Amino acid sequence: MKGLRGFDIHLKKLMLKKHITPYQLSSKTGVSKSYIYALCNGTNTNPSIEVCRRIAFSLNIELIELIDVKIEEKEGVNND
Repeated sequence: MKGLRGFDIHLKKLMLKKHITPYQLSSKTGVSKSYIYALCNGTNTNPSIEVCRRIAFSLNIELIELIDVKIEEKEGVNND
């Protein structure tokens, strides 16, 4: 099953915007630190809807804002 492509970058940007660390997000969501780190570094790109719901709630954003991942094009990078 494919995951959310670019979710790691999107999540890190949202966390930076909200001034929250992976450790803090883990504490707020009840999701393990290792799982949050895996989402942040792209080794896990397929979080469950429940995990997404917890993350969105903890970041005080709508769920759709979290899962509506837009890949930003970079020079020389093919995002297909």
